[in-house]
Amino acid sequence: MQKSYFIGICFAGLMALVLLGCVSQQELERAEQDRERLQNKLSSSLERVEEKQNRIAYLEKGLEQTESARQELVQQLEGCREKIVAAERNLEDARRGRDHCQEELAAANQRISELEEELRAASERINQLESELEEARAEAVKTEPDGIKDPTVRKESGTVVVAWGSDEHGQSTVPEGLDNVKAIAAGQGHNLVLKEDGTLVAWGTDRSDVLEIPEELTEVKAIDAGARHNLALQEDGTVIAWGRLRHGRCSVPEDLSGVKDIAAGGRHSLALLEDGTVVAWGSDRSGLRRVGV
Repeated sequence: MQKSYFIGICFAGLMALVLLGCVSQQELERAEQDRERLQNKLSSSLERVEEKQNRIAYLEKGLEQTESARQELVQQLEGCREKIVAAERNLEDARRGRDHCQEELAAANQRISELEEELRAASERINQLESELEEARAEAVKTEPDGIKDPTVRKESGTVVVAWGSDEHGQSTVPEGLDNVKAIAAGQGHNLVLKEDGTLVAWGTDRSDVLEIPEELTEVKAIDAGARHNLALQEDGTVIAWGRLRHGRCSVPEDLSGVKDIAAGGRHSLALLEDGTVVAWGSDRSGLRRVGV
């Protein structure tokens, strides 16, 4: 009976061990599964850690580049600030220079105005002196030899016999051999002669080209001499003027025709037309051109 009891106890122990082994095997399997899950989690965590480390390295590199770019921008900013300061100095210098130039310009304009006023006064004085000179020369011409009424006269034979007055420009020195004179006119410092063959001869001063006979003159029938210009009337009734252009004394009207006679003044010219009307051109000082007014 004791032997059977012992066998029973052994068998019960064996069964307990078997049962205990089964339980341990299941727990072992569960533990292995847990270990695998933990291993997978660990691998996944390690991968994420590596990714984060790579990300951190990338960000650190980007930070370094950004810092380098920031340093460059700071340097550029400092350079720009220096340029701005220099530009402000230059601008201030330019403003001072502009103010100085404006002052000089105002002074120059003032001087120009003064010079223009002086020029106007000088022109008026010149005109006045020219008028006085013309009057003085006219008075000098009036001092003529007894029995002679013109400063330059023509004999019946067509020769110039006498010229007198100032000979400053050779105006009283009659060219030798001058003959066949049809008409004569005395200007201011020069003389003009129309010969029978229609040619012209001039002597005296050549100021303002008064001695330069125009080549286009043909069939001249009358002449006259002004202060510094000459007139020639052609057979076709047209007029040609030459000499000094100032005051428009030589600006013959373009449509002028049918002229019967001409007269040259100091600064103006006159033409008598076939219909009895008069045309004037040149200076209008003192109303010289106001025909019929």
